This record gives sequence, C-alpha cells and structure tokens, in this order.
Amino acid sequence: MGKIESALHTAFYPGSFPYEAGGVAKLAGALCFYLVADGNKRTGTIAGITFIKLNGWDLKYPLKPKKNINDLAKIIDQAAASEITKDQLIEWFESHKVKDP
Repeated sequence: MGKIESALHTAFYPGSFPYEAGGVAKLAGALCFYLVADGNKRTGTIAGITFIKLNGWDLKYPLKPKKNINDLAKIIDQAAASEITKDQLIEWFESHKVKDP
C-alpha cells in the first residue's frame, strides 16, 4: 500500500490536477512509470490507461499479433527493466494519445 501511495503522490506532485504538471498524458505516463517501477506492471498500465480515458483521451498504438506483443506491452516491459526513463514513457503516452470519441 505504501508503494502505491508513494507512486500516486510522486506522479501528481507538484501542480494542480492535472494540467499544471504538463497535461493528462504527462500525468498518465508518470503514474504508469512510478507504479511499474515499484513492480506493479499491470496496475501501472491499467492506472495510466484509466487516467487518460477518464480525462477524454485514449491511446492508439499498433498491435502485432504475430509477435505476441504490442507497443504498449513492449514499452511497459522496458520501463520495468529500467531500459527507459520516466520522460521517455511520458513521451510515449503523449505521442500515442488520441481524443476519445
């Protein structure tokens, strides 16, 4: 519980919800990153996606069924393995966000 609370506080600090910190995609990416870094890949992924959807956005990324992995799963695995930075994951969220119809 402490790790999850810490991830939430870190993702939302500083700034007022959610735009002062750089927008919805930045907060969704940061939230995802901190939860994934604490060992919660599924929780981090779901939290990031849910946050972005609750704020009127969605993520669009290619699916590669033959390789049995998609771009979201790949970047989450990279974050969990410390192969990318928080800023790189945030940039991924930013570049893959689309307005939810």
